[in-house]
Amino acid sequence: MNIQQPLTELYREAGCNQADAVDFLFAWHAYCHELDDVVDNPLSPETPEMLLASQVRAACLYTCPFFQQNAAALRPLVFLIASAWGDSVKFEHSGDSGLRTYGDSLRLVGNEMVCAVALICGGFAHLRRISPRLRKLAWANQHAPVGEQEP
Repeated sequence: MNIQQPLTELYREAGCNQADAVDFLFAWHAYCHELDDVVDNPLSPETPEMLLASQVRAACLYTCPFFQQNAAALRPLVFLIASAWGDSVKFEHSGDSGLRTYGDSLRLVGNEMVCAVALICGGFAHLRRISPRLRKLAWANQHAPVGEQEP
């Protein structure tokens, strides 16, 4: 699935077309995917450079204007997302099929940051317009039509 165009539109809408909010969402997206690549390929020869790049990206992400202006609300969310995503990585290789299924859903937890930005920028009604569309888009992008996780 080509997610770029619908994702771009959804991030702009989530951030109410506020440049700082939208820039933050794209930086967050890139950062999360970069970390996932490092975890998925720990023995890759590119991993050391990927780790360095993620450190630089983190420094930029957490000092960008939108994050700085909303740090009190977003910083705890970063911790919660990191913890939940860490759980999803553990559950991914569980012998318990129920935990694997739960982990498969939980690995999309980074999208909660998009929901938080929508809430901050546009309020609860705006969040409710964004949330289901975001979740459907994320699921469709990462799963085959019958629901199994894409490789």
